[in-house]
Amino acid sequence: MLAKQLWRIWSYPEKLLSRVLKARYFPRSDVFSASLGTRPSFTWRSVMAAQSLFRKGCRWRVGTGEHIRAWDDPWLPRPRSFKPITPAPVVPANLFVADLVTPDGLDWDVVRVRELFWPEDSEVILGLPLSRTREPDLLVWHYSKNGRFSVRSAYHLACLLDDRPGSSSLGEHESSWWRKVWQSKIPNKIKVFVWRACLNALPTSANLHRRIQGFQAGCPLCCAEKEDVMHVLALCPFARQAWGLSSFRSCLLVSGSGDTLKWMQGVALGLDSQELSLFFFSGRCGGAGTES
Repeated sequence: MLAKQLWRIWSYPEKLLSRVLKARYFPRSDVFSASLGTRPSFTWRSVMAAQSLFRKGCRWRVGTGEHIRAWDDPWLPRPRSFKPITPAPVVPANLFVADLVTPDGLDWDVVRVRELFWPEDSEVILGLPLSRTREPDLLVWHYSKNGRFSVRSAYHLACLLDDRPGSSSLGEHESSWWRKVWQSKIPNKIKVFVWRACLNALPTSANLHRRIQGFQAGCPLCCAEKEDVMHVLALCPFARQAWGLSSFRSCLLVSGSGDTLKWMQGVALGLDSQELSLFFFSGRCGGAGTES
């Protein structure tokens, strides 16, 4: 996996290969923002081929915040951009994350954060832990628990990002996904529920509306206009509250772009088999009302 070589260059700048490539191709920047350059070697071309995937899987873990640009760098644990959705203000310009914490660096400046960012961003920011020992900012791989790059998680991410119809890698990824579902140590009725959810085959109000004349498509709990599978499992305020109280709070940060299968695959990244089974079980409990 080429992305692994790129990760090594970033993680071990003292290595000979890292020093040679830096001197030649990015003497005043880093491999994260380097360009292909002129007359690149085969090695450098190979490394740069993985840069796009590397960028989509990495984000900064806040330490002091002194080297993280609040609007330009990826630092929020929210795929896929990891950046705020709030438009950058004209003033102050070039704001760093360190400017969003109190003078002692131990707590967020709540007033300023809520003043500068929309609620969708401010709540995520205020939920981030700050280093009590003033550790430096650290670039981490978002799709693993320990923050270190792994070929397996990178492969899954690459497949999730590959939306081309008929793509063989996407087909292989979906086959791998269904193997995980059917091999999970959970009751068969939960496996069937997951299968039906991913295929949009649950009797949600939106689906019943298409089949039964006069049936209301709205959510009976929150009165949203459309109750589809994604709404039931992830978007309804009642579902989000339940996930927020569970051990899978991170699923609230995963966007499936309205696709239940992609949402589940995104949440599953980084989960071991036992955690994945528990996630399926939790989803089944949350969507119990949609079973026929």
